[in-house]
Amino acid sequence: MYPGCSDSADREDGIYNEPDFKTALDGTPTQYSDKALALLISYKCFYENLGMSTCHGVYSAFKRYWEEHDGDTYRGKWFYHEGHKRWEGNPAESAEVQDIKTAVMHKTGAESGDRTHSLAMSKEYMDQILAWSESECPKEYYLDPEALKNMSIDDRKKLTTHLQYRAFASTAWTIWSRNFELIKLQWKDVKMGLQQNGFECFQIFLSQRKGWQKKTDKGIKEQDLRNNHFLIFSQPDLPSCDSFHWLPMWINFLESHHYGQPLEPEDYVFPAMGANGVVQPREHISHDTVQQMISDAVAGAQIPSAVGGSFSTHCFRRGGAQYHFMFAPVGKRWTLQRVRWWGGWAEGEHRDTLIRYLLDELHLSEEDHSDALCPIQREAGVSLLGEHALVKPASTEEVRLIQTSLSSDIQKVHHEVGRMQESFTTFSLAFNSMFTGPSAKCQAPDSRIYVDPNQRPNGSLCMATSIDMSRQTTVISTTPIVPIAVNATARPALEPLSSKFNTASNSNTNNPRPLPTAGLVIPDLPIQYSDGTWSTKEESWKIIIQHWQHGDPERGLHTPLKDWPAEWTRGKNRIFHVKRGQREDIALEFLNVYKGNEAAFKRAFDPFYKMGHTALLKAVHEAQERRGEHVKRK
Repeated sequence: MYPGCSDSADREDGIYNEPDFKTALDGTPTQYSDKALALLISYKCFYENLGMSTCHGVYSAFKRYWEEHDGDTYRGKWFYHEGHKRWEGNPAESAEVQDIKTAVMHKTGAESGDRTHSLAMSKEYMDQILAWSESECPKEYYLDPEALKNMSIDDRKKLTTHLQYRAFASTAWTIWSRNFELIKLQWKDVKMGLQQNGFECFQIFLSQRKGWQKKTDKGIKEQDLRNNHFLIFSQPDLPSCDSFHWLPMWINFLESHHYGQPLEPEDYVFPAMGANGVVQPREHISHDTVQQMISDAVAGAQIPSAVGGSFSTHCFRRGGAQYHFMFAPVGKRWTLQRVRWWGGWAEGEHRDTLIRYLLDELHLSEEDHSDALCPIQREAGVSLLGEHALVKPASTEEVRLIQTSLSSDIQKVHHEVGRMQESFTTFSLAFNSMFTGPSAKCQAPDSRIYVDPNQRPNGSLCMATSIDMSRQTTVISTTPIVPIAVNATARPALEPLSSKFNTASNSNTNNPRPLPTAGLVIPDLPIQYSDGTWSTKEESWKIIIQHWQHGDPERGLHTPLKDWPAEWTRGKNRIFHVKRGQREDIALEFLNVYKGNEAAFKRAFDPFYKMGHTALLKAVHEAQERRGEHVKRK
């Protein structure tokens, strides 16, 4: 016999065997409805071992169902009306159902101990989840119109789920809403394009906030009735919690890629999505779906759940409240008065409620000794969040640890400097060996030549490396140049040789081509067209051919890549060397190997040319390796 079932009633009346008992929960309440509801709750919570939330959900659903069945007939205390010869009131209000609720509450409390509330979704957890979400659906995945157009149903559902979670989580964390409140947010409750003190913002009216209607009914003062209207501003220092960024992005994604039209006032901001990926604008997302999204995000980001707790309906509310009260940077923490207003707590709210939301995590932090083996203790129980450790003098042991760490780092730097000196010595000896004749030509565009006044009678020259890459190659024709000796001793101030000698002409010297006055540019891919659209991945290789043969003056490439002299990709501009070389490999493969035959080129590199220039370049290199033209770097 399950708890809540009456033994005497079963023996004497046999009500559970009555034909009418089977329909006791359907339609109009009968004399068996209260016992049937008690039996259902009992079965769910004791036999199936479900929790208090199941009990409350079943109880609330049937209570409301019967209240709305026949006017006021089935409201209030459950009893048999002798005059009307029928049962009236609400079966959910019967003593038997209330006793079962109490029993489930005691059972749940005994099993779960002191901690029965939701874990707080901290800022650190929000950051971890955003990093995981962006690894699953990076920006390029949803900002590329072409990729969205060709997306499969499963990929579209996955992208929709991720963007919806980011918008939902950041908004709930920002306005401290319970999940069941935010799922009912409608477009008419959001006002975009507002300004406050010169800053852009938008407003959210959380009309479904718990207890707000009761405050209205009781005539609570106006400032308390406004605590479900929130102005949302940009929070660039909280990227994972920035509702100003994620909510408008989600709205734009809904309008452009699901509805094809603007949202209507009665549309839900967080709509339900069917198994086929179709979004239902007039049906809000279910609480179970939100809970599943949270569970998937926590598991994907590999966030551990504390024993006896889970991330559930209050997780974002508690996380946002705790951050602004305790964990925000110094100077940005909120007063208790502001916390009370933003969270929708009344002035007379029981102190235990605020303590439960704000101080519970602090208590756990102060009682946590998991870092007992750490060389430097944080001593969280000594001050608020262990802040005393930031201002106390360093101990001898702490100084010793710091000194050990610094010594290790200095040793590494010393070793690297030694290696660099050896490399420089080798380079200098090789460089000086070039100057053995009566006339020498320097072809180092990144070197400036100086003469030491004290050494001028001997005719020896001193070469000093400079980072001024804009200087042109200097040609010297003078007395024999003595090879430079590598010497670490201090020298007198050096004066530029260009002020003492004139550049000599040489019939065999080709003057380097000057850099373009507008600077060097190799446009990135994809490129943006004049109408605001972006080139597709399949077009990338054709754009590379155009840049190689004809350039792209509109985007700053005035000289075709094929006409670039070697000195344009040296010195300061060496960053262009690899980029131009990659474009050259693709262009010459098309022009020289396939003689400009587009059809043959596509057949040879299908499907890589459709996947963008990076995949195509890899395929070209593999083809060159097979022909023995390209040596793969180890």
